Amino acid sequence: MNPNRFSARLKKQPVAMAGLAILCILAVVAIVAPWITPYDPNATDLNTVLLQPGAPGHLLGTDELGRDVASRLLVGGRVSLIAALQGTGIALVIGVPLGLVSGFFGAWVDKVIMFVTDALMSFPALLLAMAIAGILGPNLTNAMTAIGLSTAPRAIRLVRGSVLGIREETYIEAARSIGTPSYQIVFRHILPNVLAPLVVFAAILAGTVMLIEAGLSFIGLGVQPPEASWGAMLGSAFTYISRSPWLAVFPGVCIAISVLALNVLGDGVRDSIGKKVRR
Repeated sequence: MNPNRFSARLKKQPVAMAGLAILCILAVVAIVAPWITPYDPNATDLNTVLLQPGAPGHLLGTDELGRDVASRLLVGGRVSLIAALQGTGIALVIGVPLGLVSGFFGAWVDKVIMFVTDALMSFPALLLAMAIAGILGPNLTNAMTAIGLSTAPRAIRLVRGSVLGIREETYIEAARSIGTPSYQIVFRHILPNVLAPLVVFAAILAGTVMLIEAGLSFIGLGVQPPEASWGAMLGSAFTYISRSPWLAVFPGVCIAISVLALNVLGDGVRDSIGKKVRR
């Protein structure tokens, strides 16, 4: 699709543009977070424990260790967004090549890849990520690896389905008839036609990855104390939910807004691309 035409179509969708604006703001805040936090996000002060929002010097209050909630939200957003990019990237790095190979070559290669893919997809992504993260050990890098591995089967199925619809096209048959090597057909003719649905998939998957990361951090398999992420903040707030509900509300709202922005942007990109994207 012509980039100018795509941009014009996307601009006509106010909801998608709002999602894009929110993501841009979050990205800018994530980049500058270390320089704009009013306090050290990991500094404790037992004299200011569980201050309510609006307390002098602490706009969003403090947590159970006296740490400034606003500072931890800013830094935690940086961690959560980077984690979403890492998890999505790992899923695509694994899923795209395997999907291309499975869809283009077919036969026993396709059967083996799809058998493993279907087996992995029989488990919920969060449960599979928990199992892998539990084996690898609790830290952010292992959590992102686990999330990438658990969501890669979705990428494999998407790419394979797109390739199956493309490989029978006339221009692919013509390339084969003149002896064009398979790798050239895949990378020169097939991959560019798969990119459109991949962009939509990546945007929506990033939201899913962010939710799974929050879940892993909530149960202690993601970011480790005292580092902050929105999921880790939810986990630490659970004990104090009845006494200090704002500790869970603020990171929960941030996660919800981020995931919603990613999803509406993905839907907007899909609608702007039009018929080339198959759900």
